[in-house]
Amino acid sequence: MKYIGVAAISIDGFLAKTDHENIAWNSKEDKSHLHKILNACDGSILGNSTYKAAKKYLDHRKLIIFSRKTEKPRNLNGNHVILNPANTPLKSFVKKLGWSKVCVLGGSHIYGYFVKHNLLDELYVTVEPVLLGSGVSLLNAQMGVKRMKLHSVKLLNRQGTILAHYKKK
Repeated sequence: MKYIGVAAISIDGFLAKTDHENIAWNSKEDKSHLHKILNACDGSILGNSTYKAAKKYLDHRKLIIFSRKTEKPRNLNGNHVILNPANTPLKSFVKKLGWSKVCVLGGSHIYGYFVKHNLLDELYVTVEPVLLGSGVSLLNAQMGVKRMKLHSVKLLNRQGTILAHYKKK
């Protein structure tokens, strides 16, 4: 099983201004990259705030939505399941779904969960040439130092959007 994180951040390291923001400042090249990864994965995992912000774009995708408010997995529709990883072992649940390649979409608590539990195999970070000044950080978790190895860097457009691809060391 492989977990692949995909995130777009500002130069100053923020995912968004607020938890419930559907970002509009990322480039079409980043959106294209995201869809390429989503199409290559069996399903995606994201947090409840990210789900609410991007729901209309993800309705047709297979999703696991993390929520601390649910006791046991709950089916929202044929494609979306709400799950509390504190109550349901994530790896076995994903295995039961038959997923072998999973896209991790965030927000910061979700990325933090995957890094803290040493589950993130790869991470694609698109750095967009914007400054937000404040907002939601990429990671929001208490954890020790985790190292990844830079696999590739690519300039996506003439505006200066950079895509960095990291793999677990």
